[in-house]
Amino acid sequence: MLSFFKDKKGKVIIWQTPNWAIGGWAVFLLANKFADGQAQIVLSFISTAFLTIWACMEIIGGASYFRRTLGVAILVFTIYSRLT
Repeated sequence: MLSFFKDKKGKVIIWQTPNWAIGGWAVFLLANKFADGQAQIVLSFISTAFLTIWACMEIIGGASYFRRTLGVAILVFTIYSRLT
């Protein structure tokens, strides 16, 4: 079970420094809270795009199986929440 959290070098990896995609998601999500009307729709779309990019980056290059599974979960949740 512990190997689920380990990278290729055997180090346990759960938390990593956020990358540009998750930072972009946070910035646009925060900006969305202060916007209204058409701007809110655009900012919501951009923040969702950044979160989707981050999830795909984790799925492709996550340091551990935990990070890759997290990417899949976030991607599925993001798609589901946009469709409903």
